Amino acid sequence: MRWWPILLTLWLAGCGQVSGYHARDSAVSSASQTMSPLTESAQQQTKRGCDSARYTVRQDDTLGHIALRCGVRFSALARANRLKSPYVIYPGQVLVIPRSSSSPAPSTLSSRPAHVAKAPLDWQWPTAQTARFEYVADSSGLKGLEVYLDEGAQVVAVAGGEVVYAENSISNFGLMVIIRHKQDYLTVYAHNSRLVVAKGDQVKAGQTIAYSGRSGTTERPKLYFEARHQGRKIHADRLWPNRR
Repeated sequence: MRWWPILLTLWLAGCGQVSGYHARDSAVSSASQTMSPLTESAQQQTKRGCDSARYTVRQDDTLGHIALRCGVRFSALARANRLKSPYVIYPGQVLVIPRSSSSPAPSTLSSRPAHVAKAPLDWQWPTAQTARFEYVADSSGLKGLEVYLDEGAQVVAVAGGEVVYAENSISNFGLMVIIRHKQDYLTVYAHNSRLVVAKGDQVKAGQTIAYSGRSGTTERPKLYFEARHQGRKIHADRLWPNRR
């Protein structure tokens, strides 16, 4: 079953637009955890797409809305997917919906790194400038990449694809670009000072998509890069085994 419903019509953005997707992969406010009960008919409508153990995040979804739509507790949904405040989610991301004790263990569905595609990835480094970098693990142990650049350095696409998000709606990450690639991959480029692509743009490997900066919650200019496969974050250090 395709995990990505033809976005863009993104995960991080909905490509319908980039003006087509406005996926507010957004942080969830406490208000979304205490939404008033829906009428019975509204509940039936909102539960569409929640009839299985997995849910694919759609444009404008928030974790609170998904919990309400699927009839599960917000805290249980966050815990099943190892999400912590600010509960950032993206269109196309696959979430585990905790149903019962017979449901698959969350760690086997959403938290572990996804398998890298059968064919080796041939992605280039996400910056044009050589700079110090490190792989930084999140609370689940999955590694993203931080490259410490001069402000205004070129940030480039690691591979060709479609821009599904290009804006500043997630405060922690500032100006951010997300690109959808072949084989169900997404790449994220955050903390930029300026974006030069828009949602819906087709980009080539090595094309400049932004300029580095310190937007969002960072004290120094840098690029934060993350890769996902079928919505699951994968270890960035496995993408470039020669760069350790």
